[in-house]
Amino acid sequence: MKAPNIPRRLLLSSAAGALALTSSRAAQADTNFANFSFAATGAPTARTMPDRLSDIVNVKDWGALGNNSTDDTTAIQNAINYCISRGGGKVFFPQGQYMIGRPLVVGSSNNVGVQLIGTGKFGSFILPRQGYSDPNRFGSMISKGNQTYDNIECISGIGGISVKATRSGVSIIDCSTGAGENQVGIDVASARGAAIRDCVVNAAGRGAVDPRPGSIRGTTPGSIGFAVGTGIITGCRGGGGLEVAVALSGYGSLCTSCSFETLGCAVRVGWSAAGETPSYGASIVGLQTERVMIPIDLYNATGAFVAANVLTGGAGTALEAPVSNMTWSNGVAIVTTPTPHFIPAGTNKLQLIINNTGGPNNNQWIPDIATTQSGLILVTTIDATHFRYPLASNPGVFNATAKQYWNWPLLYSIRCRKVTDSMIAAHWPSDSVSMGTVDLDYNGQAQHNNNAMIGVIGTHGWILPSNPKNLASWKFINCGGSIGVYGDNAGNPYGTMHFADLPGQTGVLQPGPFETQEYDIIDGAKFGGGSATWNDQVQGGGSGHYKVRYDGSVWRRIG
Repeated sequence: MKAPNIPRRLLLSSAAGALALTSSRAAQADTNFANFSFAATGAPTARTMPDRLSDIVNVKDWGALGNNSTDDTTAIQNAINYCISRGGGKVFFPQGQYMIGRPLVVGSSNNVGVQLIGTGKFGSFILPRQGYSDPNRFGSMISKGNQTYDNIECISGIGGISVKATRSGVSIIDCSTGAGENQVGIDVASARGAAIRDCVVNAAGRGAVDPRPGSIRGTTPGSIGFAVGTGIITGCRGGGGLEVAVALSGYGSLCTSCSFETLGCAVRVGWSAAGETPSYGASIVGLQTERVMIPIDLYNATGAFVAANVLTGGAGTALEAPVSNMTWSNGVAIVTTPTPHFIPAGTNKLQLIINNTGGPNNNQWIPDIATTQSGLILVTTIDATHFRYPLASNPGVFNATAKQYWNWPLLYSIRCRKVTDSMIAAHWPSDSVSMGTVDLDYNGQAQHNNNAMIGVIGTHGWILPSNPKNLASWKFINCGGSIGVYGDNAGNPYGTMHFADLPGQTGVLQPGPFETQEYDIIDGAKFGGGSATWNDQVQGGGSGHYKVRYDGSVWRRIG
């Protein structure tokens, strides 16, 4: 028997009616879907689908395409403005490359929080399109602009951005940045309690030579990857020619578990986009660097804690510059470069880099002081394409097949300019070619007060303060090292202080003297005609090299 011919409309009506009976409210078969509310499994409240979709503002709903060509500025800005108008929330960027022609403003007259969420720093991008302009000079692709309140609460999973955020507690997570229009990638220096996590910074590139005086060779002057004030940066990495990867300022900033390479300075304490900005209570822990000219720079630091960092590198930041020919005569090697080298007049320290591929090597052109295939040499400029350096023995014929290059060497593992009440401890500075391991002079600018340095080995020597009144401001424990390659750096920080440089003497910055202070001096014998001045006698300690301790009233010899 054939089944009865049931009209199709009746069948659909019955199905829809059954669905309505199991939904959150009764619905007619022809109810418009946009008006049909239903509850999520286990939830008591029914909502329509448009209401649910509005929980997260999707920039594509507002017309953004993310196709790497269309200008999405207006669509994205409209989405952000709508999110702000409804009291804040999340603005979502599906995977794509969103091109903008002007900065995005995430600010208003209402103090609400907005989160910009993407699919990851390598999935969702906001990029400046050709012709991008910043007529109001906001200085970053994303900021509060000229609005009263900064509504940026969080930016997560978006690549290519430059940001200035000032909202307390702001988080920048899983993002990538470059140097930014104002030479700063992510600037949260004015945001209290800010956090930057798992982000990557990469500048536009690095140069082989840099004729500008005073700059860190191979870097973009003034560029900063991350600027942090009262906040934390952790798990971040990058490089590529920045002058400074992380600038710390303000109160209680922390840089931990970060890794940077091929840039000028990894972490500069007491610095921001405005230049020198004092830092109080900063910490640098677990930093790893490779091929960084100055891994740690305490520019203006009070109460800093710097410990457990690994600072490595075998060559300078700049790209290697080629050598076209080398000749030797009477103990002097003459180097020819195919293009102008821009090495300043006079004497400079450079690095020779050997590439043995393609035949006999050129190791014999490296001075005997070199222990690796990268040698530090003291050169004198001859003209625009020639320089010379001392080389005792005739190295033979230069092998042009085995490439040889020159580069600027690394500078210092740790550099201290203005440091007070701070501690540097437990470092592993294993950079193979540098000007010096620890610089306590900063070209004569040093001003130090009441610091400790523990367990630091200066493998390339110590640059001690040119003003000896600064040396008493450091307590050295288990520190040592080697004399600089050319004998111009001290092998260790001890054995250079005079009695006149002890606390309490004229011009000494270190507070004191107070009981238990101990120092090593080198001119003890001349006071009072010999050791009798010191009262306490111990065996040894000739030529005036004494250890002295303040007993509460006078300095006494104790060793």
